[in-house]
Amino acid sequence: MTYSLKVLIFKKMASLDDIYDLTEKLDAEKMDYVILALRAGSRSNKVDVFLQIKAPTSRRAILAILEQLVVDLREEEDDDTEGPDVTNDGNFDF
Repeated sequence: MTYSLKVLIFKKMASLDDIYDLTEKLDAEKMDYVILALRAGSRSNKVDVFLQIKAPTSRRAILAILEQLVVDLREEEDDDTEGPDVTNDGNFDF
């Protein structure tokens, strides 16, 4: 099975309105999705997760992609040492 990953990059976003609009469009198309929005905060960074998974095949596909994404991010030469690490059981180690 082959998976395709499409990434949308918003250069500047004043609010999450663009993402809410996107989720409404995906809902209207009856598409399953996972959207992560990373926001830099003054004291800490925040992640907003937008999720709709109805089909069992979508659930398996999204899990496979997320698992591979973790591997890919950990292997990058430009390793980011800030922030929490994800442990093998899926928890965060701060």
